[in-house]
Amino acid sequence: MAELLNFKNCCVGYLVISTLVWMFSSYAYLDNRRREINDPEQKDYDLRAVFFAPFTWPFLLFGGAVFTIIKAVFFGVFLLVFSLAVAVIRKPFFWPLIEPIVSRIGRRLLKANTFLVRLFDRDP
Repeated sequence: MAELLNFKNCCVGYLVISTLVWMFSSYAYLDNRRREINDPEQKDYDLRAVFFAPFTWPFLLFGGAVFTIIKAVFFGVFLLVFSLAVAVIRKPFFWPLIEPIVSRIGRRLLKANTFLVRLFDRDP
């Protein structure tokens, strides 16, 4: 009997959340339709996508949770490996790899900023 009650509560919860998701997607679709034709924020949504929303949200929620957990695990592994590498090697092993990129970005920024300084440094 308790299992039936739990199943009923799950179904009611799913219906409530699905109704909310359907209302949110409907509102977003109507809001998008109200935008002007040349508005850069306007997207090309299909009306049928609104009716798929109650069926796809559980998969997207599960996928988002799994993706977040995987990102956290990879970040933890990277943090551990990087910390161990810095403690064991004790020399900047990554600097030769990133030095050309840093130098190129720095030169471009200096060139652009020098141009701006000289542009606004003119006497009237």
